Amino acid sequence: MLSYRVAEASEYLVITGSGIDDIKLAKKAWILPGQSCRVFDVSLVNYTFEVQAMSSEKLAFLLPSLRRPRKPLEICKTPLSS
Repeated sequence: MLSYRVAEASEYLVITGSGIDDIKLAKKAWILPGQSCRVFDVSLVNYTFEVQAMSSEKLAFLLPSLRRPRKPLEICKTPLSS
């Protein structure tokens, strides 16, 4: 089944399968029979938290922290039949 996919602003399409040696990254592409498409989201997710710690002089303090892990790969919204 031939389909045309367009990624959103913070996404890329990752295409593999028939006719592609390794992987193909694109913002928009035709997905041919025998190929599979996944969506890779590149937007950042922020997690803020505070770490309670104690210095060597036994003084307690809060250390603010920020973590920006990447999101896992998500499957395209509509499944493809191979």
